[in-house]
Amino acid sequence: MTDSHHSPSVHIIPLGYEIDRAIRPFDSEKADRVYLLTMKQMEKYNTPEEIQMTARERHYEGRVSDILMEKGIQVTTKQIDMFNTLEVMREVASIINHEKELNSEIKVNMSACGRITAFAATLAAMAHNVSLYYVRADKYADSTHDVECHGLSICEQQRIWNLEKIPLALPDKTKVTVLSLLAGKKEGLFTWEIVDHLIQSGEPGYDIPFREKHKDEMRMVQRRYHTRLNKSTLEPLIASGYVTKKKVGRYHRITITQSGLYLAAVHGAFIAPEFSEMYP
Repeated sequence: MTDSHHSPSVHIIPLGYEIDRAIRPFDSEKADRVYLLTMKQMEKYNTPEEIQMTARERHYEGRVSDILMEKGIQVTTKQIDMFNTLEVMREVASIINHEKELNSEIKVNMSACGRITAFAATLAAMAHNVSLYYVRADKYADSTHDVECHGLSICEQQRIWNLEKIPLALPDKTKVTVLSLLAGKKEGLFTWEIVDHLIQSGEPGYDIPFREKHKDEMRMVQRRYHTRLNKSTLEPLIASGYVTKKKVGRYHRITITQSGLYLAAVHGAFIAPEFSEMYP
């Protein structure tokens, strides 16, 4: 239990074939909670070698979890597709968003996993301006025994690099809302559908449900909202390469791009499964 004046200390650790790099920070540092992100068994990774690799990861997941719990740390394990950058970013961002609501002090360990996963976790941490660190190895395991006991890296002492936070220029809340909406719709959305969603979600500046108004007032508010959406949100997103606009009949359909998906994921947005298959 923590007292009311204590900000919980939380670490997010994407985990591959490592033990020392995951546990060494807690030799001297206390933590309340640790989130372990590990690889889940998936049908698309079903060769005998891939199945064996995932089974091996269960060993490291179990060892790290046991050691941390022995230290009195609450451990939550989340099994995801660790090779999918969108999914890793979304999961890290979702945890950060949740823990920020609890006023937690959040740190992300980017050294206990593979390069692709580390890249995704680093982007998410920097986007949300949380602490990011790297645990240095003293040497690398060269025997089966060492790999079982330490993982691929052997850390005989606690040597941690706290990485410099690099502020990322992120879009405003309405742009993030639109990107998050589009990330769940592979076929895209018409502009009027986006406006309707902004009204229903109570987005500031879109607070009049114009379809309930008299015909003339409805058209006036509708035009105002479409102009606002285009000028303030869609045109900057198009200029930045995050969405595209295509005329379909009388209307314009807005579709998210690959870079837009990454930006949505880094904010914790749901990503349509079809996108995850297209952009691993």
